[in-house]
Amino acid sequence: MLAQTEILGNRDMGQFVGSGDISEVPNSSNLKIQLTFILYNYKKPPYWTKERRSTLPKTQIELPSVERSKITWDKLQRIFTQPSKSAFTKGNIKVTCNMRNGRKFSFFVNESSKSDAERICKDLVQLTDSSIVYPLIFEERKGFGGRENAKRIKETKMYISEVKILNWELIDKFEQAKIDMGESSALAMYKDPRKSKVKIPLHFENKPSWVDDVIRTATRTSLEMKTGNQPPTTV
Repeated sequence: MLAQTEILGNRDMGQFVGSGDISEVPNSSNLKIQLTFILYNYKKPPYWTKERRSTLPKTQIELPSVERSKITWDKLQRIFTQPSKSAFTKGNIKVTCNMRNGRKFSFFVNESSKSDAERICKDLVQLTDSSIVYPLIFEERKGFGGRENAKRIKETKMYISEVKILNWELIDKFEQAKIDMGESSALAMYKDPRKSKVKIPLHFENKPSWVDDVIRTATRTSLEMKTGNQPPTTV
């Protein structure tokens, strides 16, 4: 799913007022690298304790079409920790950011966090090969199942936890290999990139010493994977 995924207790995203969505391109040709940012209402682990697991507020922001050369730990961490350690306050307003390549992403904020949402959207799109289609769309959440008196999202501050890297170029090459060589031989020669969960922690105040190597491996091209070469270090 390319739009933002909001995980609530009963998995109900709710109903929204308004429209303006741009139809998504039905293929992965301009996905490139997809980053999924995970935020919780706790500053650092452990997140999924026995007491929190059923009520832990969580937000996912899925950003497609990211340029590999723009992915650095410092840049990603800075988007969600400056000027405040709290990225934004989650609430009942859905902000949707449409991009000129037909992709989009969204997440929930409250009324006072609209300016934070605008800044985050701008910073995130700068990581991609596209630009923002203005204006940003702010939609009021009506509640579960369209019931006007339904329980609304409890407002809470959100903090960045980690980012997941999904390299669509490697996935496309893997799927093509299954067609060209037969699935059994392709599975023997290549590892499905979707089964290699690359998670980069962003909750640390300082960059871990090993993180640059992990990012380079996760964002390599199919040629680099085949030859064993690594992409150049990003700055």
